[in-house]
Amino acid sequence: MNKLNNSLIKRKLTGVQPQDWTKEMCQYANDKFRPLMKATIETLNANDSRHIVFGAACYDHGILDISEFHKVNVNGVSAQDQLLAWLQSGQRLEAISTCSGVNCQESCREVSTGPNSFC
Repeated sequence: MNKLNNSLIKRKLTGVQPQDWTKEMCQYANDKFRPLMKATIETLNANDSRHIVFGAACYDHGILDISEFHKVNVNGVSAQDQLLAWLQSGQRLEAISTCSGVNCQESCREVSTGPNSFC
């Protein structure tokens, strides 16, 4: 996939629900976007980093704006749990999804999927 096509697919993917993805959108999400997110999480979560990470594999964007956000957890750890542990004791909790695929974390709000949501 050349840079121009990659850029066009990325722009088209923004805001498109997984049920409406094309094959190219699914491939972009899995082959380009996901590895970049994983690399960012690994960098932020490095032992010498002063950051904490809450990485639930949920599709919703702007997740803080929805009431269901407080129900999302990774292995029983919510974003609030992660933040409070860090602020109160400097402890990092393990809160990074290991599943792969769109909206695969069990506690995510359900989204509709279509024939090209999984590739």
